[in-house]
Amino acid sequence: MPKAEWRAEAEAELAALPRTEQLSIGRAAVRLEALGSQLPFPHQGAARGTKGLQELRPKNGRSPQRVFYRQIAPEVFKIGAVGPEYLVNRKGFDRSIRLAEERLGEFEEYEGVTMAYKESKTTGEVMEGLVERDPKLRQEWERTALARAVAIEIIRYRRKTIFPR
Repeated sequence: MPKAEWRAEAEAELAALPRTEQLSIGRAAVRLEALGSQLPFPHQGAARGTKGLQELRPKNGRSPQRVFYRQIAPEVFKIGAVGPEYLVNRKGFDRSIRLAEERLGEFEEYEGVTMAYKESKTTGEVMEGLVERDPKLRQEWERTALARAVAIEIIRYRRKTIFPR
């Protein structure tokens, strides 16, 4: 099962966003954890001007925010930063890319095994922390649970039948 681990700094950047963006990023991150490397474009793609850094694109790429991450094992993703989309805020995008690369560069390998940060949290843990602090966010997150599950199954179906590898 794929796993996305959030750096504490990226979690703080997510928490600072408006509720609607927190929800859309949460939905996108849940898709990444459900589908892993099978998550297709436009939901994710290479981050502009980087080597090996990916960007999660909430709202099928229509969100002004991005989540910057790196795949470090077949189904393990490390989330290093949350920031603006390139066309929305180029300086903010460049700053977020730099921060993500710095933060994700700190992961170390020991005998071929990548060690995780002690403060890393899964998407479920990050979203649980956000909904605990915001009752309106909790209400919307719970109300859309079925829609998230259906969306994931639709993407899986499309990947399997329409766009097989």
